[in-house]
Amino acid sequence: MQPGLQRGAPARRRVKRYEALAARVQGMIQAGTLPAGERLTSVRRMSRQQGVSVSTVTAAYRLLEARGLIEARPQSGYFVRASRCHRVPAPRVSRPSSRARVPQVWEVAQQLAEAARSDALVPLGNADPPDALLPAAGLMRRLRGLGREATRAVNYGNPLGEIELRTQIARRMLQAGCTLDAGDLLITHGCFEAVQLALRATCQPGDAVAVESPVHFILLQMLQVLGLKVVELPAHPRTGLDVDALAPLLERRRVRAVLCTPVFHNPLGAVIPPPRLRELVRLCATHEVPLIEDDVYGELGFGLERPPVAKAYDPDGWVLHCSSFSKTICPGFRVGWIAPGRFADAVRRVKFVTNFVTATPLQLALSAFLRDGAYERAVRRASRSYATTALRCRDAVARHFPSGTTVSDPQGGMVLWVGLPEGVDGAALYASALEAGISVVPGHMFSAQGRFRNYVRLAFPHPWSDALGAAVAELGRLATGLLPS
Repeated sequence: MQPGLQRGAPARRRVKRYEALAARVQGMIQAGTLPAGERLTSVRRMSRQQGVSVSTVTAAYRLLEARGLIEARPQSGYFVRASRCHRVPAPRVSRPSSRARVPQVWEVAQQLAEAARSDALVPLGNADPPDALLPAAGLMRRLRGLGREATRAVNYGNPLGEIELRTQIARRMLQAGCTLDAGDLLITHGCFEAVQLALRATCQPGDAVAVESPVHFILLQMLQVLGLKVVELPAHPRTGLDVDALAPLLERRRVRAVLCTPVFHNPLGAVIPPPRLRELVRLCATHEVPLIEDDVYGELGFGLERPPVAKAYDPDGWVLHCSSFSKTICPGFRVGWIAPGRFADAVRRVKFVTNFVTATPLQLALSAFLRDGAYERAVRRASRSYATTALRCRDAVARHFPSGTTVSDPQGGMVLWVGLPEGVDGAALYASALEAGISVVPGHMFSAQGRFRNYVRLAFPHPWSDALGAAVAELGRLATGLLPS
């Protein structure tokens, strides 16, 4: 099949009845239809109204309770839990300069990496899946079960990646709106390598690349190492990259490529709406500018449907779609992929001289894990946990941070973007938090221009606990102490 030839809506996964019911009730709570303190319809009455079993309603209510949206009161039933989240505004839309800059983030990024791995710190700075949510036993069992494939597993594999895994990924991509086949994909050493291959295949040192602002500091670090300049574009906290701001840049041919995260952006958690995403792809194709799509968090949505990716609207192959299994089930495997479209030959050449092949046994184990449905179960379990912790973490920020704080409302992923009141320095809060045994990421790391100095990023991959709640409360106390007198 021709790379990038996509049609139709994303394929739907089978949604469990209790999840669908919980989503409907959650929507009513967030819309204000069910206000704080409102008593929910009893379990048995809801069962009759919705035509579902009592156990289905009970499971839905327990899911909402775990997410911190409702609470059970003895002898009284379930009630909408009081929350301050709706009173905390979203962060402002970024307004960066369009001047191209060389990013400088290496030293601080190294410090953050070391701090994030410390067992002595409460990990609110590290956006990686925790051990508790990784299907380690299942993956190891499939590695041990390679059996007759053992000889093949220890020899050089296909430079494009094992056909079984590429086939499973192509099938999975139907949920994101893409019609691909195995030949459209190349297996990489994680999403990090996929993005790097895309940049090396489309850009030369000294070229400028357009990115969202804020942008993940690891991407800034990569651009710096490759000798590329950065042009930052405005991004909305819910709808992501401002496509209208990109158009004049492309008119003047000021950038060689566009690098963005359309689905569950890090750190905003934003999703570019499908009509705007289609326009973004059309705009890049019209100006013949490659669009490099980082979709590493795309599977981790809180809703019932996976949002479509840019590659779903790419009939001409100008989108280089990059992703991996690192944020879903196995960071240590370091297995990712790229669908490079019309840049396939250039990407393959760069891969060939970089590391030739990606580890074969890991690919074969992952292929089996996807084939028997274990991957779907693991991703759904993790997404439910992240959705619960996101609500709890936002509520804790609303309760404990000083007046004037803003906080994002992510639709997926595992991070919050927290704007501090004017005069509070995110770097100072980062330093104070480290002394208190808590890791966060200061906002200036997410800009080549050193912007967002009054922001911090909080990560919430770990299941909610009293320790996490106490850590957020302590961050709020520290932020209050940094207010100018």
